[in-house]
Amino acid sequence: MSKKVVLFLTLLVYIYSSIFCLAEQLETERQTKAIPPSLPAATEETEKDKIFGFVFYETSDVTIGRNRGEWSEKTGSAGYIHKGISIYAAYSQLERLHDIDNTYNLGSYFKIKDFYLHEEIGFGTDISYIYKFQNIAEISHKLYKSLFWQLGYTYRNYLTNDSHLVSPGLTYYIGDSYITAMYGFSHIVTRGTTGLITLKGAWVINDRLQWNAGATYGGWLYDIYGLDDSDEMGYILSTGVKVRVYKDFNIGAGYSYGTEEPRFFIHSVDIFASVKF
Repeated sequence: MSKKVVLFLTLLVYIYSSIFCLAEQLETERQTKAIPPSLPAATEETEKDKIFGFVFYETSDVTIGRNRGEWSEKTGSAGYIHKGISIYAAYSQLERLHDIDNTYNLGSYFKIKDFYLHEEIGFGTDISYIYKFQNIAEISHKLYKSLFWQLGYTYRNYLTNDSHLVSPGLTYYIGDSYITAMYGFSHIVTRGTTGLITLKGAWVINDRLQWNAGATYGGWLYDIYGLDDSDEMGYILSTGVKVRVYKDFNIGAGYSYGTEEPRFFIHSVDIFASVKF
């Protein structure tokens, strides 16, 4: 067994064990119906074999009607890059008002000619509100110079319904910075279709610091009450920073605020770390 494989398995064990050892102060949110992040142009790069890992923790304070509570998310993922193809596995533990769900996902980023692709499948266990099964597919291609078009599709199978999200968009790269604009069509099988629009970006401040911000507006962003889309309009605002500590070791933190009619509010704070070697 090669040293790379041994290091990869060791990293998996470390990440999963660290997740279960985190304190039980669970105050977060999982935006299960948000548009996935756009595929970065960095997939174009051909890298030597590398192992990478990522850990994420988010804590949130939520208000639903007259009730107030806590949501949280703990996520760990690890993967392997070989000849420009990235394969990863991820685990998440999600808690909403003392209901705990778990998700397991497997995905890959890869390049076919000038097309950059992302595919992820996953399932949930101990289900109280999360999906039973999900599939995420994204494709991106250069349109003109630093302008890329992209198309994302997310399917989720829930206990009571199925949802589909189609999200075409454009991404413009300015060096290592980028701006993305997307319009999403969200369809819930028994309830119809609504729309949402997202604008987000990341800006490199210097060789160690990156700042990001984004905004989303539309219907069924959280779908707390199960109403018609016109009665559940809302928005999400987010911002954060990423700091390169040393070579391929990064840490970061972020804040987001979301609201949805008729009376849902959420404040979230997250921290994360990523490494590649």
